Amino acid sequence: MTGDLQALLLGGTAFPFHDIEELGPHIEAALAAEGIDAETTTDRDQLAALPDSDYDVCIDYTTDSEMTDAQLSGLLEFVEGGGGYAGVHGAAALTTTVPADPDDVVGEREEPNPELEALVGGRFIQHPEPEVFDVRIVDSHHPITINRTDFQAYDEPYEVVTDDVRVLARMDHPDLGDMPVAWVQSYGDGRSFYTALGHFRSAFEGESRALLGAGVRWAGGRA
Repeated sequence: MTGDLQALLLGGTAFPFHDIEELGPHIEAALAAEGIDAETTTDRDQLAALPDSDYDVCIDYTTDSEMTDAQLSGLLEFVEGGGGYAGVHGAAALTTTVPADPDDVVGEREEPNPELEALVGGRFIQHPEPEVFDVRIVDSHHPITINRTDFQAYDEPYEVVTDDVRVLARMDHPDLGDMPVAWVQSYGDGRSFYTALGHFRSAFEGESRALLGAGVRWAGGRA
């Protein structure tokens, strides 16, 4: 494959298992194998410039939703105008710090970011310990999952809630039950894809990598 799709890979360095400085080169190589040229950054100001960029898709590997108004507006405008969004793993952790109200004795608190939740199509609730679980393809008619088979993943299983999205893959977990793993939706003139897999390097290998690659290519208008 050639890198016919240009992606901005946004990550952070706050968490040891979600450190883009450590995982970035591995993710870039995995995406390159799927025909995707990814440029890795931790600079969220690049989101503000997305509408005027040459990127086809923004891949979100962050673990919080702290953005300035300009950064959030740039990301939403980019996707609404026909760009792609691909949320990976912790991108569904959509809490943001709400400043304390003068009459609020609780002070600062964490609340879900509704605008980003609408873009992602759902949000993270909690997770048990990493383990092996089965990923079931439940929609084999979508371009991302057509001809794709079930597989096993060793990852951090996420409990999530979803909005009105098209679920492509699910898992059966002894504690979490039947839970979505990957889904898609339209967002304005653009496309949004999310996969809960991505805690370890193994998530960017084998069937997990293929699912991510197909999702990013679909979001970027290549499927």
